[in-house]
Amino acid sequence: MDISERMIELARLRLKSAPYNNLAHFVVSDGMVPRSLSAGGELEAYDIAFAAWFLNYSATAAKLTTMFTSVAINLKPTGVFIGVVPHPEEDLEARAKAFATAPLNQLYPRNKYTGELESGDGWGLRVHLNDPGVKFITYHLRPSVYKHAARAAGLKGKIEWRRETLLDDKTWRAKWRLSEEEWAVREKNPHMGMLMI
Repeated sequence: MDISERMIELARLRLKSAPYNNLAHFVVSDGMVPRSLSAGGELEAYDIAFAAWFLNYSATAAKLTTMFTSVAINLKPTGVFIGVVPHPEEDLEARAKAFATAPLNQLYPRNKYTGELESGDGWGLRVHLNDPGVKFITYHLRPSVYKHAARAAGLKGKIEWRRETLLDDKTWRAKWRLSEEEWAVREKNPHMGMLMI
């Protein structure tokens, strides 16, 4: 599901030559409007829901709960949700400071924290994918907010966070001219996390 028709079109094209492509179901829809996304309109129709960079567009716990409700009404009671979101961190002020200094302020994707949200649920975040090109304005909510919102939406599974794992790629390190110490800083400050429920 994506609100962008073009993104859905590109996803279908990318999956076209993959085995089992007929098992994937794509829908143009707004995740802030909970509704069945199954072809027949039934609820709890899916075994797995995967959301890459979807939940991070929630600026408040209330909006995040609405997005989780979209997930919950479409997942079977035994279904699994997997989401890619900013790295789970309660102390976002410290994270903002870390990403404003070298080497993190020189690497892509580059996180620029724009300040604490009025709600106190997290921080505004501008993610730059390259220079001078693509950037996204998004939000980094605390993991405690994710947990509360998931439960409020009716998701009952075990909440588990998986850490980003970087490959020890000397070519990548050489491209960014990172010392061993700088590489260690990057590994200590993951860009993303995986949320599993």
